[in-house]
Amino acid sequence: MKIFFFLLAFLVTVNVDAQKQGQALLDSLIAAVDQPKKDTLQIRLLNKIVLEGNKINPGEGLKKYADMGLQLATQMKWDRGIAVFHMDYGDIYSSAEKRDDAIREYENALIILKKINDSFNICIAQNNIGTVYQHNGNYTNAIDYFNRTVTLAEAFNNTYLLALGYSNIATVYTDQGDYTK
Repeated sequence: MKIFFFLLAFLVTVNVDAQKQGQALLDSLIAAVDQPKKDTLQIRLLNKIVLEGNKINPGEGLKKYADMGLQLATQMKWDRGIAVFHMDYGDIYSSAEKRDDAIREYENALIILKKINDSFNICIAQNNIGTVYQHNGNYTNAIDYFNRTVTLAEAFNNTYLLALGYSNIATVYTDQGDYTK
């Protein structure tokens, strides 16, 4: 019986990571880019590199992968992919505190997303624009974009995006010290 408890205690303390995380994940994604593919899977891979890279080490070095993805999505005439990379550029510029560039890229994505009627990602783009305005101290525009997110999220009944919009509105009012609102 003692052996059973010893083995149980040993197995509980063993750290088993089934999937890579952090820099190891990013490195494995980058290694996979070298495989010559020109399809949506390659585009998704490049997008994942930018997203993961922004979590680990945000910077303009990620633009290389966004450039590759945007070029491939444009060649394939895949509007959703093109919009996603404009969002990636927005994230890169936002992390670098290039707020005007970030807003421009999010708005470019927004134009495409409205064209293809992608309500979920329209909300994400609007929310991102609102966040940049909030960080700029432009609370009026921030509230406007967060309200747009709420209105659209209500229209297609997405509680996650609705909560995101309301949470961001509350954050703006807290930033302003208007606790009543």
